[in-house]
This record gives sequence, structure tokens and C-alpha cells, in this order.
Amino acid sequence: MERCLHIQPGRANVDSLCPENEARCDGCDGTVEACEIMAYAIRENMMSWNAKALGAAFAAICLMVPTVVSAQETAEPELDEVVDEEETEEEEERRPWSVSGSMRMAVGQGTFVSLAEDSEHADDVQSGVGAYDRVRMSFAISPSYSWNDFRFSGDIAYSQNLTAGGGIIEPYEGRFQDIGLSASHAGYSHDGTGISISPSFSASLPASARSRAMTTIVATNLGASISRNFFESLSLSYRLGISRNFHEFTSPVLDVNELGEDNALYRVDGAEAVEPGRMAVAGINTQWGMSHGVSASMSLSQSVRASANYGFQTGWTYKVTEEDELASERQCVGRCSGQSMSGGLSVSYSVSPSLSFSGGLSTMQAPKTADQKSYNFPFWNFSGAASNASSITFGLNGSY
Repeated sequence: MERCLHIQPGRANVDSLCPENEARCDGCDGTVEACEIMAYAIRENMMSWNAKALGAAFAAICLMVPTVVSAQETAEPELDEVVDEEETEEEEERRPWSVSGSMRMAVGQGTFVSLAEDSEHADDVQSGVGAYDRVRMSFAISPSYSWNDFRFSGDIAYSQNLTAGGGIIEPYEGRFQDIGLSASHAGYSHDGTGISISPSFSASLPASARSRAMTTIVATNLGASISRNFFESLSLSYRLGISRNFHEFTSPVLDVNELGEDNALYRVDGAEAVEPGRMAVAGINTQWGMSHGVSASMSLSQSVRASANYGFQTGWTYKVTEEDELASERQCVGRCSGQSMSGGLSVSYSVSPSLSFSGGLSTMQAPKTADQKSYNFPFWNFSGAASNASSITFGLNGSY
């Protein structure tokens, strides 16, 4: 027999044993409580008056119990409806939009090496200290809006080189990145296997100087991710992406006036002069791309999470060349292709649901070494620090 721990307001220290139906302990009122106390007294023979009279009183009191219980049962759905309405109102008041921001510092591995000065002219040339330094700060803002199972977001970023090296045009270069727009669906889950599939679509607009030089109109990507959770703390996922880029010209194009007439090398009326005042430079723009990504994330504690990711990308250029008798054996004929891979290791610490710190390693390089005889390690570059293919990263992330 269970002990009823409910204390009725106005009846201090009421602590009775539950009768046969322990459900009566939930929300006891005066009538039910009196019935319980009387039943306890009869069983324990603690009262001295006539048992028959006591039994009659007990029966009279207990006759009222069904009425009270029925009233409670009738009132409970109304209370549930009120609670449901309050929860619905809270969900409606919940903001469908959010804004997140991030600040990231990347220190290239070349920052920790210096140029050797062992030539006979070492005393006559400027010191090579700092020649490979690469330190960059990046700032990004990303608003998002949720509607049913869809999520729409955008992002804009700015990067600033804190060292003389690293810029494309000038030392200590700062530049805006492309504007990103994306839409994703919450996905579909299979109850039997626990596997979730989520599609997404993204596009980037040419806000950066690099994309404008490549005459990019828009770059698009269609992808899908498959994920599954294990042991309530480990999450594995795979993503496949197909990209299609649209350009005004098949090669990067620069303005002759910006380059200067003395720096613009092209043949008069040659193919390099795509239009008056604009000339094509070396290289062919990428038209198609395919990417594969694998990631793992594990919760080490309530606030600490570790993750690892690996990506492999392949790109195909526009088809602009044809094979002929004058073509070189090493010349790419038709649609050329190239490959790259990326790897990352990171640990994040959540100070609150809207603020976190992170640190890790980030690498972007070719899958194989320069001599094509072996493969590069994906998470750190061991082929020469001067390439700055690997970086040490620190980040601060916040959301509202």
C-alpha cells in the first residue's frame, strides 16, 4: 500500500495511506481525503466508537467520492486544453528568424618558418623573416528564416589579412567574399534505420573581386546529406553536391585600364582581347563540379563537442580547346579537370546556447604530392610549410 504524499491546502500535516485505488492520491480533495482517513482508522482500530456507526459514516462519506472523482475527470480535459493552448501560443510567439555572427582567425603554417639566408648575397638582400607569414581574420553575418520544414539563410563575409602576404592584389589586403543564399529542408527520417536525408540548394552572387575577375554571373549547388546518430552522442554524415557555375566569359577577364597599358600583354586582334578594353588572362573557368564530404561529430560533455570532416572536390572547365597536330602532349584538350581535398579537426565549447568558442586545424591541398607518387595526409600538410596549405584556426560564434 503506497503512502499518499499530497498535502491538502488548509489541512496541515495530512499524511494518510492510500486506499486500494492509489490513483486517488492524485489531486486529493477534502471528501476523498476524509474517506482515506476513515478507512485507515477502521483498519487500524484506532477509534473507539461503535464500529457499525463508524461504518455507516464511512459509507455515507464514501458515497460522495465517485461524484468528486467524476468532476475531477471532467475538469482534467479542460485543463489539458488550456495547457495545450498555452503551449501553442508559446510556439507562435517563438521567433521564426535568427541572426548569427562569427569571427575567425586563421594562422598559416608558414608563419612559423622563415626563409633561409645562406647565399653569398645574404648580407645585401632584405631579410626573409616573415616571407611566408599568413594571418587572416574573417567576419561573417548570417540571417535565417524558418518556415514549416524549410530554412532559408544568407551570409556575407569580409576577410582581412594581418600580414603582408596572403593578398592577391596588394599587401595587407582586405576584401569582401561572395554573398551566399541557401534553402534547405528538414529532411526525412526512416524509423527503422534511424537514417535522415536532407536536401539543400545554394547560390552565391559575385561580390568578391576574384569572382568578378572570373566574370561569374552566379554559382549554384544542389546537394543532399545523409546522417545517422549513434549512442546518443556520435553523429555521422555524408554529403553529395553538384555545382554549376555561370560566367560571362570562359576565362578570367581583366580591365586593361586597371592593369595599365604597360602591363597588359596580349596580341592585337588576338583571342585574348575579348572586347575593347578587356583582356582574358591565363586559365579557364570551372563550369561543373562535384563534391563529397564526410563528417563525424561527438559530444564529449554537455558543453564540449569534437568534430572531424573530410572533403573531396572535382571540377571540370568549359570545353574551349580542340585537339590538332600542333597540340602539346601535356596540353589539356577538350574539357579539363582538377581535384582538391580538404580536411578539418575542431573542438568547440558552448558557453551558452547562443555563444561558443572553437579551435582546430584546417587544410586545403591536392590529393597527391607534386611528383604524383604518393598521397597527401588530409588533415595536415607535410609537403612544405611555405605553401600554407594548413592553418590553425580560432573562432567565436554567436546567435540571436
